[in-house]
Amino acid sequence: MDIRTSQTTPLPVPNPNPNPNPGPGNGPNGPGGRPQCSDGIDNDGDGKVDFPSDPGCSSPSDNSEVDTSQATVRGGGLPFTGQNLLVVMILGLSGLGIGLTLRWRTREG
Repeated sequence: MDIRTSQTTPLPVPNPNPNPNPGPGNGPNGPGGRPQCSDGIDNDGDGKVDFPSDPGCSSPSDNSEVDTSQATVRGGGLPFTGQNLLVVMILGLSGLGIGLTLRWRTREG
């Protein structure tokens, strides 16, 4: 056998992550054409797989495992509304203003 003329076929490399886009928006169905809530994969990364174990699945035909009731907290966001943050900001600025006023008065007196 002449080594210079032999050809080799590369071996296929398995995909370590069969679902590169977890969560909603992974096409009309999950891998294999099945909805996310019945594809045997933990698509949203919460440790629970498919209906009825995953609280984000309303049925086996649901195509999103994301639990919308916990999405904000689990996603790293604060469980506050804009109104809550506005109140906290106003209180903080008020406290700062009071503190600076008291400091200014003690310097003059």
